[in-house]
Amino acid sequence: MYNGSKQHKENLAKARKLLRKLSKGCSFCNEPIHLAGFKQHEKWCYLNPVNLKLCLNCKKPIKRHRYASTCSKKCSNYTFSRRRNLFSYRTICFRAHKKECCICGEENIVEVHHLDGDNKNNTPENLIPLCPTHHQYWHSKFKHLIEKQVLEYIRNWSGIEDLNLGFPPSKGGGNGQTSLMPAKTK
Repeated sequence: MYNGSKQHKENLAKARKLLRKLSKGCSFCNEPIHLAGFKQHEKWCYLNPVNLKLCLNCKKPIKRHRYASTCSKKCSNYTFSRRRNLFSYRTICFRAHKKECCICGEENIVEVHHLDGDNKNNTPENLIPLCPTHHQYWHSKFKHLIEKQVLEYIRNWSGIEDLNLGFPPSKGGGNGQTSLMPAKTK
């Protein structure tokens, strides 16, 4: 226990000096590491090319590379905050289309449907606003009841008269309307 004596301070200084002699600089980060843990440190050093992981936001090396995706709280907030929703499919859809169901005009609760069924295709031409009821119609056996109106909406919105997107006709209505769902491949 430290009692403040001159002898104790001298012993601490000797111990620190000895520790410096027993330390070696990491070849990746140049931090002084005690020889007892040197190999383990170099194996897990965040600057070791095997472990090197860059921040999603600022592209700096991440010290907590084993479990973190960003280098700091600031980068994490920027990367994962709601402010980054500028590119969400809903935002894209409602910038291009009016925020109301294209069938019934519902404005309070509006969902976004991907016409081609590919949720990674977020182009405005592939997104249409539907109320929950009509969205369910589209994904059910009653699709044929709203398909004609959806196609008409797309024709009016895009200005394309002959809207043939390369999809086969739906099975439900048998009215020869073009279906917007992709054909199943064998």
